[in-house]
Amino acid sequence: MIEILHCTYPQNNPVLKDISLTINTGEIAGIIGKPGTGKSMLLKTLSGMNQRRGPGSGSVAIHNKKINAFGRKELARTISYYNGRKPDNMDESLFDFLMLSRISHKNFFRAFSEYDLQVVEQNIGYFDLTDLQKKRLGELSDIQMKKAMLAVSFIRTPKILLMDNPTAGLDIGTIHTLSREITRSVAEGDTTAVIVTHDLNFIAQIADRIIIIEGGEIAEDGTVDLLNAETIRKYYSVEVFVSRNVYNGRPNIHLFPNN
Repeated sequence: MIEILHCTYPQNNPVLKDISLTINTGEIAGIIGKPGTGKSMLLKTLSGMNQRRGPGSGSVAIHNKKINAFGRKELARTISYYNGRKPDNMDESLFDFLMLSRISHKNFFRAFSEYDLQVVEQNIGYFDLTDLQKKRLGELSDIQMKKAMLAVSFIRTPKILLMDNPTAGLDIGTIHTLSREITRSVAEGDTTAVIVTHDLNFIAQIADRIIIIEGGEIAEDGTVDLLNAETIRKYYSVEVFVSRNVYNGRPNIHLFPNN
């Protein structure tokens, strides 16, 4: 369980107002809203990146333990935060980069385990990176780099999976893989996923819960049924038609063609 208590960040840049939020273990929570409403700042808060901003910035707890009480390695094992940022060292091979994503699970004096290797190889296969393993990161295309960064999120096998706009720039096949891996990770363990996204159809198919941020505050919090025409008109100022997926009954959102 993740708890944010009285989050107000920061005084000189008040993107978020007074937010209190609990996200339960095993949930897939989608955070949506217009650009600039505080979604990414909220995700950074959950990741622990904002915990050194001083008094009045609120607190985050994971399973009743304050996030600023976590050691660096413990936090790296607990939380994986994807924001699309490329790594600093673009000269290492893709395989080495992915393998090093398991470093927080590794004993300092021992080699990576067979399980570590298995997790890496599985995700190399899932994200169609097999033929790229020996390439330097700097040789990868943008879409290949995005796939590698997404693979890292799952290779770390975190308890908390945080993703900021993960479908940006992805092809339909990779979006399908991403959806499958998020739901698999949550279903097979005690992982909690929190996803900030502008892709309403993507989040509608996988989320247990939708949280709408407006003006730095939680405006609405409920099931995927929040993704209806009235709500989308209210927060996005656009007219849509919402149907139901024939396979799972979840919302499918359609823009009206231009007249």
